[in-house]
Amino acid sequence: MNEPKYTLTVRLEPEDRYNLRLIAAAADKTIGEYVKGIILEKLYGKENAHGNNDIQTGAKLNSCSER
Repeated sequence: MNEPKYTLTVRLEPEDRYNLRLIAAAADKTIGEYVKGIILEKLYGKENAHGNNDIQTGAKLNSCSER
């Protein structure tokens, strides 16, 4: 029988959405991808964490225009 190698402790916000997202993460993604999503959401906001990366797009446009 395989014993777990790691323990993940999650501090949930008062809203139930994080609890539901944790269940969805276990079903659809690896925990690493789930944690990465939370970190990106906290840093850049919900829209940018889920694919609308305006900050990164702007940086790419600026670097292309300098050439």
